[in-house]
Formats: sequence, C-alpha cells, structure tokens
Amino acid sequence: MARKGISEIFEMVQNAPELQQKVAILRAFDNPVLRDVSKMAYDADLKWVVPETMLYTPCPFPYMENSLYKEFRKVYLFVEGGNPNLHPIKRQALFKNFLETLDPQDAELMMAVRNKKMPYNIPAEVFEAAWPGWMPVRVLPPSQAPVGGASLEVSHSSENTSVDLNNLSEIAKSKTIGADAGIIEVQKTKKPRKKKTDA
Repeated sequence: MARKGISEIFEMVQNAPELQQKVAILRAFDNPVLRDVSKMAYDADLKWVVPETMLYTPCPFPYMENSLYKEFRKVYLFVEGGNPNLHPIKRQALFKNFLETLDPQDAELMMAVRNKKMPYNIPAEVFEAAWPGWMPVRVLPPSQAPVGGASLEVSHSSENTSVDLNNLSEIAKSKTIGADAGIIEVQKTKKPRKKKTDA
C-alpha cells in the first residue's frame, strides 16, 4: 500500500463518520510526523518564531504528498528554542522554502498549524482516543530527537467484517465506513527484555 500524505490521512479521518473508525485510521497510519503535526495544532505552549502569514508560491510539481515526511526535520528552526542564533530574515526565507517544497495541501496545513488551527474537522478528543497521552509536543533539533521506536502490528477484529487496509482510503472518502465495517486494532510490539541474572 502506497504511503499516504499527512493531509490525505487527516482528510480520511475527517470523512470517517464513526469515532471508532477515525481512531482506527489514525492508528493504522500512525507515524511520528502525523502525531507531531496534530499536536502542534493544539499545543498552547508551543511558540512559533515565523510570521502568521507568508507569501509563497505553491509547489507546481505533482506527487509531492510524501514530501512533508522528509522536510519535517526542518520544523525545529521555526519554533522557539530551535535555533536562537538564526537571523530572522534567514529563518523566514527557510520557512518560505519549506512551504514551497511541500504538496500545496500540506503547505496549507502547516500554515494553519502554525496559527494553532486544525484545518480538518478533527477534535483533539479524537487524537487522544487514538493515542492516549499524546500531548504535549516538543519539537527538537535532529541531534536531540529520540532514536528507535516500537513496530506496528495490524490485526483485525474477528467479530465483525474486517476493514481491508488496502481499500481504507477509498472507504473513508466515500463515507461508507460504519460500525459494521469492523475495527482495526493496531498494537505496538516491543522486543522482549533480557532477564537479569544474579551474579
């Protein structure tokens, strides 16, 4: 299954009619960038150091839906504490370039998030239901970012007709997801710890 862009995932969540399906989509497509972007829209403590409005030229190239995953590593430059020695004019130029590199829909998303707005109709409670304890966010420079993480293992409920992940985006966009579609269960698997032996 092709990797979905951040805006595409949010649109799927918005279009899903049931809370359990919104949660299932967020868990099925869970990734660090998705979490951080959603947190930024609601974290009152996060302070941005770039203008609330920015004139930029939307990216004219097609198939740029995945560019935000790569470019997100630069976001620490645009928030308080990320790089205090960076000149404001240079910072604004980098932010403009950042927006122009993204898929236009993701660029609009990041401008909305910069202004503490979630442009999709997804209340904070939906994110909390999908990822308990998801707040707050702290965007760190790459050198301070945590390394590693749990892998995702996707299984389906056997009680109802399961949702085919390959068709999940089409189902969400057509608004046909319902309680009878089944709940996708996403479990984090961790490597077993080695038992300590007594000396």
